[in-house]
Amino acid sequence: MKLISTFIDIEKLPPAYRADAEKYWVPFAMELKELSSRKKAENKNLPVIIGINGCQGSGKSTLTKFLATFLKSISVRTATLSLDDFYLSPKSRQALAAKIHPLFVTRGVPGTHDVDFAIETINKLCKNHTTATYLPRFDKANDTAASKSSWPAITGPVDVIILEGWFVGALPQRNEDLVLPVNDFERNCDADAIWRSYSNQALSRKYKDLFSKIDKLIMLRAPNFDAVYRWRCNQEESLRRAQKNSESTKVMTDQEVFRFIQHFERLTVHCLTTVPDRADIVFSLDSTQQIIEQKGSLSLD
Repeated sequence: MKLISTFIDIEKLPPAYRADAEKYWVPFAMELKELSSRKKAENKNLPVIIGINGCQGSGKSTLTKFLATFLKSISVRTATLSLDDFYLSPKSRQALAAKIHPLFVTRGVPGTHDVDFAIETINKLCKNHTTATYLPRFDKANDTAASKSSWPAITGPVDVIILEGWFVGALPQRNEDLVLPVNDFERNCDADAIWRSYSNQALSRKYKDLFSKIDKLIMLRAPNFDAVYRWRCNQEESLRRAQKNSESTKVMTDQEVFRFIQHFERLTVHCLTTVPDRADIVFSLDSTQQIIEQKGSLSLD
């Protein structure tokens, strides 16, 4: 299929991606098209909302791009969003850090997103209006929202909305599970559990409202948390090669990656153990990010 070849070239993906695309992603996209048609017939033209959960480096952003590309080719109007698109500004996170805990200056965990804006955006996309809805984008390199002039716009009703993120669909932990630190980072930087407790409370409130909008939850399941470190180091190495002749200093060393991902170990491991039981489809990955098993379906019956 030429579309797959073109996508692999544009995204600079390994040739092995073709096998996963043909075996899993194309059939999944076709099921999405059918599910969208059924929902629109039964629910006054409301779009299907798909949540994609996957730890850092699992390929959820690439999957989202592929689904959007393929669905467009078969006339399915698709809006793509990431939790990352709704990060609070540095100023807002600094205020949260001053009020609650210094660790909230770092974006990523529950509590560092504008969830109300995410819900508002999805609600707009669900309406059958004729004006444009702008899809927010966040500039991670500059740690700020991208210029609104660069946000993609979609006009009129959409068929599918995809929301991806590393803890999409996650449920909060029990309070008793927050007592003991999961790593040295929590032990040294959050000894009194204020940071993780506040983040967990946020997950049980506004994020719950956001995730309740999801019709079908998909998970790209890593084999373990160690894979996150390896995959993130690979991402940084790719950035390093891309910026070989640049003066940019945004690329992290392996040691910096190790410290950084400890911010997310608690909730990532929680997702790995709890989301599979609730997800509609789980794609299990091996250490090379290849799919080794699929469980579940979109339940079109």
